[in-house]
Amino acid sequence: PKLLVGFSAETENLIKNSVKKMEEKFCDIMIANDISKFDFGFNKDQNEVTIIDKNGKTEKIRKSSKKFIASVIARKIVETFFEIRKSKNLEILKDIQVNDSAFSSFSDVPPYDLKDFATTIALEELRFVSISDYDYKINNVKVSIFGETAVVALELVQKGMLVDNKAFTGEHITIGGRATFVLIRQPTWKIIHIHLSKSEN
Repeated sequence: PKLLVGFSAETENLIKNSVKKMEEKFCDIMIANDISKFDFGFNKDQNEVTIIDKNGKTEKIRKSSKKFIASVIARKIVETFFEIRKSKNLEILKDIQVNDSAFSSFSDVPPYDLKDFATTIALEELRFVSISDYDYKINNVKVSIFGETAVVALELVQKGMLVDNKAFTGEHITIGGRATFVLIRQPTWKIIHIHLSKSEN
């Protein structure tokens, strides 16, 4: 499975028609546009969209700059990165990250070097095996859009049970820190760099 983001342009029955298209195209998220309105949308500086997920949850973004709407979509991609750690569905992780030599990730826990796409995926697989009951909380999200590039910075608290499968023991852990994600649009937003760091306290 992949994380598929679709776009729907409708003149009537915005939600109903967009949900139908989402199901037909097997999308996980649909960005629904009402193109019957003339004061925003195509060839305008502003737009109004409704974001629909596959569980039927909707989030309406009232008339806003297209830059702001792009920032909301970029944030959804980053939230998906952490949701994957809960669902342990690694295939989606492969789809929201750029799979080429431009991708990199860095963390202040071993191994300390800059990692490529394949190494990052392998390390995530290890985390999936060694941490159970994973949960997270994101705070103070800041999103900046620079043309086809987005930077998402946030504070993060991660919790879970660090499992020793050989000794059949576990230890509850809580890690606070910061995260910075760089995304590029090609044509949908994908993560090209990840930097995770622990906080001192």
